[in-house]
Amino acid sequence: MNGNLKTHSLANNLSADKFGSNNLRDYDKEPLVIKSYERFFICVIYFVPLAFSGLFVSLVFYDEKANYFEIAAVIFVLTIIVYIFTTARTKHEIRLTNRYIEFVDNGTLKRRCRIDEEELSLSFALSMFVDGAVKKPKSNKIFFFIIALMMLIAWQGMAVAMVFFIYLSNIILKLIIYLFLNKNLKGFKFFPFLRVANPSFGEWFQYKPVYPRYFFIYFYNKKVYEEIWRWFLQNGVNIDRIKRDYLFV
Repeated sequence: MNGNLKTHSLANNLSADKFGSNNLRDYDKEPLVIKSYERFFICVIYFVPLAFSGLFVSLVFYDEKANYFEIAAVIFVLTIIVYIFTTARTKHEIRLTNRYIEFVDNGTLKRRCRIDEEELSLSFALSMFVDGAVKKPKSNKIFFFIIALMMLIAWQGMAVAMVFFIYLSNIILKLIIYLFLNKNLKGFKFFPFLRVANPSFGEWFQYKPVYPRYFFIYFYNKKVYEEIWRWFLQNGVNIDRIKRDYLFV
């Protein structure tokens, strides 16, 4: 209740600024720059939950004496390695000016886009396979349905359980990452990814559903969310009211 009142109050204040004063921030002179965790999440947001869901299903439905702790430890270590090479040792940023959302890698501008409300969504995962203003190649959807079919064939009656554990593992992964980055869970969101553009697949993979880039913002703490929220509201969009994508892929 208090959170909703606070959001409503902030929206009213920004609206008053927009139409009644010159107190709005000039993002061209003072851009909003945040860290991008895009490459890290692209590597882990699907495969880590899928791996852990397989462990959960085996633990619950099979009487096998596998060393689950060691397998989980390997997945954990691999996740840390991916984080080091995609985030800790690189400088990927997202810069917001008055009109543009800019994706910058190590000081080099890689992509610039405007707000497109058809593309905007708050995502449980990354909304990689969801069509926006630009329709994706059919290979993307074929890839998704092949994965779903393989799950049904491999696990048959346990496919539903597998999907449940994928969602559960997704939540646990996001909780752990948020806790690691902030040392607390204040401001944690179940939909922490804001899709702002159609994914770019690069020169070599532009027609294949691998390695999407430059299309989402991750709310890695409460302050970042509020700053992003203010920027969009200053541009006429309340991101609290945009569509949500509940898919895990």
